[in-house]
Amino acid sequence: TLGLTFCFGLMEVGYPAYARAIDLPAFGGVLLTINSVGSALGGAVYGGLHVKMAVERQFTGMLLLMALTLGAHGLVGGQWPFSAAAFLAGAAIAPAIAAQSLLVSRLAPALYATEAFTWSSTFIVCGLGAGMAAGGAIAENVGIKAPFLIGSGVALLMAGCAWFLHPPRQPPTA
Repeated sequence: TLGLTFCFGLMEVGYPAYARAIDLPAFGGVLLTINSVGSALGGAVYGGLHVKMAVERQFTGMLLLMALTLGAHGLVGGQWPFSAAAFLAGAAIAPAIAAQSLLVSRLAPALYATEAFTWSSTFIVCGLGAGMAAGGAIAENVGIKAPFLIGSGVALLMAGCAWFLHPPRQPPTA
């Protein structure tokens, strides 16, 4: 959760930095809007699907999708391709958070559900804040596409970690 939302924070700062670098500062808000619309649509589609895959694998897949879409920002130039990358990256946000929340609800014992969601919320807020703080320094000192490329690496690392979450074993059927 911390790594995932760290990537979100990098995007939050990366879009205005990119817009400023191309001398269209107001375009940063447009990119954030496009990213948000992508998230809303991605969440609606994900919510409407009846995925049979274990939620652990869904979460891993969403992290991989986030890594790919963040990495795409480093490969494209120009307003329209960058806007498309922002939309696609947004499309992974809501499904990733939904899968993460499903994991918390399934993995936490009922007695500790409130505490588990409190910790989850804490990591969401800390990840966003850390990503925003790091994103500003990265954009200023490394380059405007660096927050996205670093976010891609972080998401890939988190997908690798999530891969080791194992779905519960089903008892053999006769």
